[in-house]
Amino acid sequence: MGRTHGVTSELEAIVGERSFRRADRVGAAVQRVLGECLLTQIHDPRLEHVVITAVQMSADLRSARVLYHTLTEVDDRDAVAAGLRSASGTMRRAISGALRLRYVPRLSFHYDEALDRARRIEDLIAAVRRDPDDVP
Repeated sequence: MGRTHGVTSELEAIVGERSFRRADRVGAAVQRVLGECLLTQIHDPRLEHVVITAVQMSADLRSARVLYHTLTEVDDRDAVAAGLRSASGTMRRAISGALRLRYVPRLSFHYDEALDRARRIEDLIAAVRRDPDDVP
């Protein structure tokens, strides 16, 4: 009986690993489609400088967490978020046309703060190199 449980655990691990890889592959494909959609199909001025940085798919592929960043220094996150929400129907249609998925994922948009954190760390390092005694 212990052996059967071990085999089941191994199979569950393999299946879980396989679905994880599929979610990653689908996420990368959705990211590519959304990027193309922003460039070619969506003409909202609020979204001119938006870049899709990552897409995290749920295990069942029914929802996608879309991480985005703006390329401009001055950004109005509320306006960009509203623009993305209003364009989500167009984006879902683009996904539906480009990818063969059983369900078109629900899109939720989240600002990606990783680049802002990296910029802040670089600024701190530069400040230390300029004047080690005057560190914020």
